[in-house]
Amino acid sequence: MSLILGCFRAARSTHARSFSTASTLLKKKAVKTSAAKSTKNDAVRADSTVVLPTKGKKQDKSRDWEEAKVETTHQQEEAEGSFDLSFNDFTSKQNDITAKCKKDLEILVNRVGRVTPDLLDSVRVEIDKEMFNLQSVASVSVKDGSSLLVSVFDSSMIRDVEKAIFAANLGLTPQKIAENVLKCPVPKPAADTKSKLAKEAAGIAENARIALRLRRQALQKTISKQKDGKASGDLRTIDKMMDEATIAHSKAVDDLVHKAQAALA
Repeated sequence: MSLILGCFRAARSTHARSFSTASTLLKKKAVKTSAAKSTKNDAVRADSTVVLPTKGKKQDKSRDWEEAKVETTHQQEEAEGSFDLSFNDFTSKQNDITAKCKKDLEILVNRVGRVTPDLLDSVRVEIDKEMFNLQSVASVSVKDGSSLLVSVFDSSMIRDVEKAIFAANLGLTPQKIAENVLKCPVPKPAADTKSKLAKEAAGIAENARIALRLRRQALQKTISKQKDGKASGDLRTIDKMMDEATIAHSKAVDDLVHKAQAALA
């Protein structure tokens, strides 16, 4: 009986050790399996990671091209803005030229028409080597409808004013009638005087036409410096605009001189 119990205990102990060993082996296997799965998953994750390709030099070239394109556009905008300013200045100068021509012709015509202070608008007085408009140093009024009275603000300048009126070549002979007053009789022009004034009117008009052409040439030079990047069609449009403006002002000058010469006939 004791022998049987001993054998039973030994068998149970051996079974327990075997179970324990098996359990340990199973645990180790499970750990290895888990580690293997983890390694495999990591590999899968690593393999499934999407690496976006970079364009490298191509991408840099594309970026450089875009920057160059933006810079070119900016330069074109600056050039167009510069042209706008130049053309506006051109138009303004042509307006000034035509306006001056009109005023000079009106003064010329007034010399054979009614007597007005405007007859002396062109007079420039030299004082201490500086030039002044007559209106800056004297006032002008009409006397008896046939004479002009020039009242000089400073009597010490009356000789300078008298010389300036003579030098203006207006056909006037100033006479001193007071310490600071000059009288300028306005004679009725003879036929030869009218003919001379008509030629003078033609000269005023021709000077205006020359000035208009010079302004056009100046703008053409400015545009030629800005023509890079402009299409030939744009340049033709610009030339057409300049031509139209110059022709319009030249026609206005022609109309002014014809009107003046008719009044002087």
